[in-house]
Amino acid sequence: MSMEEPARTAEEIDEREAIEILNRPLVLRAANGATITITPGLDGSYITSTRGLDAEQFWVYKQAMAYFRRGDAESYGLALAMLGSIGFFPEVPESLDRVSG
Repeated sequence: MSMEEPARTAEEIDEREAIEILNRPLVLRAANGATITITPGLDGSYITSTRGLDAEQFWVYKQAMAYFRRGDAESYGLALAMLGSIGFFPEVPESLDRVSG
């Protein structure tokens, strides 16, 4: 997904795709350079790191993570929509670009 594409809604993400996405690292970037990295842990938890978030971005990030940690397609879609509403978009790692494209 490129930086220009809006985050997809829960209806656009099926359960299988959500599970695949939730089981690999996810990097979200905003135009101001802020970054959120979400990495699945071995025990089903998530390890997150943030860089450069302003106060509003941090507040929305904390709210979105509550949805993200539920682990289902609908909650994942809601979390991405929340982050997309403040300018965060998923970044596809280069290695995945080469495989899929």
